[in-house]
Amino acid sequence: MTPQIDGVGNPGPTQEPVIRLSDTDLKAGYWWVTNKQLLQKLVKSFVVLLIVIFWGLAAWGGWQYYIETDLDARLQNNLSQSVDARVIHSAMQPDSLIVLNTAALPAGEGKWDFYAQLANTNDRWAASSVDYSIISGGALIVSGNTYLNPGETKLALSLGNELDTAPTFVELRINNINWKRVWNPGELPDVLIETTDITFTPGGDEILGRSRVNFQAANNTPYNFRDLVLQVELYNEDQIVGVGDIVIADFPSITTQDVEVSWLHKLPKVDSVLVHSHVDLLNPESTRRFTP
Repeated sequence: MTPQIDGVGNPGPTQEPVIRLSDTDLKAGYWWVTNKQLLQKLVKSFVVLLIVIFWGLAAWGGWQYYIETDLDARLQNNLSQSVDARVIHSAMQPDSLIVLNTAALPAGEGKWDFYAQLANTNDRWAASSVDYSIISGGALIVSGNTYLNPGETKLALSLGNELDTAPTFVELRINNINWKRVWNPGELPDVLIETTDITFTPGGDEILGRSRVNFQAANNTPYNFRDLVLQVELYNEDQIVGVGDIVIADFPSITTQDVEVSWLHKLPKVDSVLVHSHVDLLNPESTRRFTP
């Protein structure tokens, strides 16, 4: 463009070129003008959020480090102060078997029945093998072996022992125990042997014949039991006056058997009878699930 000359010969002002904007440019400019402050606020908010997250993570990491460091220090302090290896070892071992009662009962002329009540109070330990001796007056009467499942109480029996003199001070000595840990007691079979129609018939002489206990035993479990032991306790009030047992070699699932336990000698008055069932739950040959 040619510059303009005024009347005295001086050049006049130069006109700037005109820039033509499209509709799109005008809309974009209008949008920027109207939203500029909002965009600035959003950017500032995002920056603040990043700062908060960063410092939050830093604070959390520092707190975790403090806690773990403090915990390690406390554990090391406790271990250095009072750790006794014997205490830890004891906590991982089963409680000892408990001998609840021992006695000798008359079983005829010159004969005696010995029993000892043993209890395993551990719910996660089984005494898979218990070697014991029954002692009377310091003399060995009999040695035997038994087992006790978790939480089980049973009798160690020795029947019909011939002695020259009446026994005194009966005791049971445990010579050796093999313990087995039961990690999940709920997986052990339930020995639910139901006993009904229990009757006691006195006897013990030529006229009356044998004393005997008769009852029905029902295996209402899904297991076939092998070498199931039924122990019988005869009571006069709260005193045991007679003991006996019988072994059922095979007791199939969902079956009932008539059982009799007898005594050849005369017994004192009997006013109640208890029957307890026992089977070695840790022996897979003793408990087999029924399969139709």
